[in-house]
Amino acid sequence: MANTADDRKSEFFEKRKILHDRIKAGKQDEVIDWYHKEAVLYDELTKAGYENMDALDGAVGMLALAKEKKIYTKFIHTVVNKEKVADVADGTYDAVCMGGSFGPKHSCLDTLPTLLRMLKPDGVFIFNYQQLMADQYDDFSYDSVDKRFAKFENEGICKVLEKIPCFHRTDEPGYLAVLQRGRAVIA
Repeated sequence: MANTADDRKSEFFEKRKILHDRIKAGKQDEVIDWYHKEAVLYDELTKAGYENMDALDGAVGMLALAKEKKIYTKFIHTVVNKEKVADVADGTYDAVCMGGSFGPKHSCLDTLPTLLRMLKPDGVFIFNYQQLMADQYDDFSYDSVDKRFAKFENEGICKVLEKIPCFHRTDEPGYLAVLQRGRAVIA
């Protein structure tokens, strides 16, 4: 279904709508995003009035593409892991948006605390994960993801606002998840 660029754009427009609905109104909201080749979401964020966005990526080439967009404030070259990102203070962002970055040699569920730590209380984290990853890697099984979400909710770290069935890049089914940062301290 989401096999064409137009289909993928529809998914990003949906993310943009959710993000726009969840973030406080105003041009100074801070958004961090993991930039990838289908940058429609980020173009849409600028059209919606968001101007204070940072790009974070482990690939220098992707950051070069992000610079070409001329919509980002900071460019952070790092791979997100279990450690704090040195260039990002806790509670910096209203939103973190990540597309197509969960998988082998990318981010895994163990990086969720690092990503959530970047958010202000009540900030949102929007990301997608697909069935293909769940079929091939235990860490991405829907059961593993749901257990992780439940653990974080019980600890007050975040709550699941939405978990929407979607497609990502191919016709592989997956979910678009929207988490809201709680007030609990993340160790």
